[in-house]
Amino acid sequence: MPSTKSTMLEKCSNIMPAMESVLKQFSLFVEEGEIDFDLLEIRSEHLIYKYIPSLVEKKYVYGNGEEFQTATHLLFSDQSGLGYLESSNETYHNFYDLLSQERVKINDYSDYDASNIKWLVDQEYLSINKEGKIVFIDKLLINILMDLYFNEVINYWKYSERGRGIIDKLEERDIVQLESSLFSRPEQDYINYFLNKSQFNNGLDLRNKYSHTQPYTNNDDRIHNQNYFIFLRLFILVAIKINDDFCIYDELRNTQQDK
Repeated sequence: MPSTKSTMLEKCSNIMPAMESVLKQFSLFVEEGEIDFDLLEIRSEHLIYKYIPSLVEKKYVYGNGEEFQTATHLLFSDQSGLGYLESSNETYHNFYDLLSQERVKINDYSDYDASNIKWLVDQEYLSINKEGKIVFIDKLLINILMDLYFNEVINYWKYSERGRGIIDKLEERDIVQLESSLFSRPEQDYINYFLNKSQFNNGLDLRNKYSHTQPYTNNDDRIHNQNYFIFLRLFILVAIKINDDFCIYDELRNTQQDK
């Protein structure tokens, strides 16, 4: 890592090779079970954040397909129209909030909205109880869908065993996709925006700027200082993600040994 006496330009130039070395070492450990520095030195492939592996199978869950889009829109979007009832004096953000707070019957809705609710019933997200009220069939299922809708991704192993069972059933129905990588898709986007232009034309491309041209501006120190804190933030993210990967891996291994 850069020394405390380094200039901000030197810090920016030195921190990226250090961070990439950590990620390459981690990738090698995942693949080989150890870090062979001789092997590491002769590996020359470019580091692509999307392909950095994880020690953990089925790590991330993503929404997938038309059913996921339709169900989450009807339940959680403020544009679906189902979160509004003329008979209610309260205002709710979405249909989920309304059902969580009010006792609602399908007859309270127009024919158009009722058809959308019936679709949710047919797909077994909702049911109509004996009193004619709309209820959730499984609140944990709905919470998983809500987590995915608002956060784009969830960590499979952060859910309970029952929650993982629900996710497995959703995968069987192609409503979600499971992937294994160190970084989730949103994290990959976040890193790529700052470091390169592989995804975003307006990306800051900081890695290439300091690796090749070393940017020159009239406000050098201010710009380098700002960029260095971006690099530090990314390095902290890397450290957190690697630590989390090891923690999940150890917990799963210990659980299997106990069995």
